Amino acid sequence: GHNIPRFTRWNDIEEVIQFTNEAVACFRNEAFDREVLCRYVLSRLLFHVNLNGMPRKEFEGPIPLQRVLRWVKNNHTRPCPVEQLAKIAGWSPAHLHLAFQKHLQCTPHQMVIRERIKTARERLVSTLDPIKKIALECGFSNAGAFSRLFKQHTDLTPVAYRERYLQLNR
Repeated sequence: GHNIPRFTRWNDIEEVIQFTNEAVACFRNEAFDREVLCRYVLSRLLFHVNLNGMPRKEFEGPIPLQRVLRWVKNNHTRPCPVEQLAKIAGWSPAHLHLAFQKHLQCTPHQMVIRERIKTARERLVSTLDPIKKIALECGFSNAGAFSRLFKQHTDLTPVAYRERYLQLNR
């Protein structure tokens, strides 16, 4: 009866875990006021509904760089050689590298890896597909390389990441 809009994305899984543990601990404590807990949980959920409903600020750098970023976002599961990305921008590979460093503080390759890791994180928590299948479908050459990069970016192996998320559903 609280008329909360439906939402399906909470970007920071660590924040979800912390919020869930906090709410469950308060619920288990019979001395904690249930009405206060209910208002807190509803307020927090409404905050995230509104946060996710806000229009995302688009990158405002050079238009050629915007084209490359859109292409990477839509095609990161395929091979993304720098020469191809440079061609999309209409720049040389060296100029593309410099533009990435100046405007995004990363290299084109690092941006592709970030997008692949982001997709893999979503797949790990929303499917029960094998890690190897997720790695290949997200654009990684093999499961070993995927696991190493995933751990570098999240401090967890893909298996540990999936297990941590699945604990929330129990």
